[in-house]
Amino acid sequence: MSRLIWTLGIVVFGFLMACTPAKQVVVVNYLQQAETDFIAGNYEAALTGYENEMSAKKSQAAVADGIVYQNAGLSALALKQTAKAIEYLEVAKYTTAVDAETWAALAKCYREIDNLSKEIDALEKYIERYPDGKEISSFRVRLFETYVTSENWDLAFGAWPSIAETASLQLKLLNDYFKVNKKLGNDANCDELTPKMLQLDDKNPAALDWQAKKYFWKAEDLYVAEMKAYEANKTNKQYLKLLEALKQSTADFKIALGYFDRLYAIDPKPDYADYIGNIYTRFDDKEKAAFYHNKGKGKK
Repeated sequence: MSRLIWTLGIVVFGFLMACTPAKQVVVVNYLQQAETDFIAGNYEAALTGYENEMSAKKSQAAVADGIVYQNAGLSALALKQTAKAIEYLEVAKYTTAVDAETWAALAKCYREIDNLSKEIDALEKYIERYPDGKEISSFRVRLFETYVTSENWDLAFGAWPSIAETASLQLKLLNDYFKVNKKLGNDANCDELTPKMLQLDDKNPAALDWQAKKYFWKAEDLYVAEMKAYEANKTNKQYLKLLEALKQSTADFKIALGYFDRLYAIDPKPDYADYIGNIYTRFDDKEKAAFYHNKGKGKK
């Protein structure tokens, strides 16, 4: 009887030993399949596999490797499951698996859900840590745009040199950079930018507005200053100086009028009508001055 029990024990032990490697093989094959699916672009299957691995680890009071969360997040992003992608990538970024893809994916996810502050953080991390990354050029442009959108004018100004070579040929980016310089009071830069903007778009409202007002106030300030100087000192010398100043101011008023005429044709704002009326007042054309001043007051 004891011999029979011993024999049965050997059989049971052998059976258990035979089963154990089989279960291990299943686990290994399962993980390998998830990786195979991910590499092949079968993201739905890969995501399911990685999530099963997370669940298995959790049931063992453990945490899956960072690469599992990284690849799960990238798979979710490919499947346009943005919320899930963020959930997994936010875990991956604190592990050794974090790389350029992690921050690139997070930047895209946060842009998708319009979370500007977190998008900026992801873009900054990518640019700072991966200056040779494959998306560095487009991310530098995007970071500049996010700074403008969030009204971080100084940061936007500082970001411009890294994109200036290519961005200077793109009207939208030139418009943004002009806005930055206008907000910062960099008038010289605005003077330099507006002709370039008008080369790309001769009806660009921001550039036309800047040029029109620049020449108007240049002419007006000179006119007022020299008239005041002559009133204070009515000599022949001062009169000759006044005549020269009037020639220059008239030339600048004409340039301003050209810009305002184009602006008014695009957008007949009362403000523009008043400027035009003021120019005709300086030209001593009472009829046109009255016409545009009435337009400025909303009269027909």
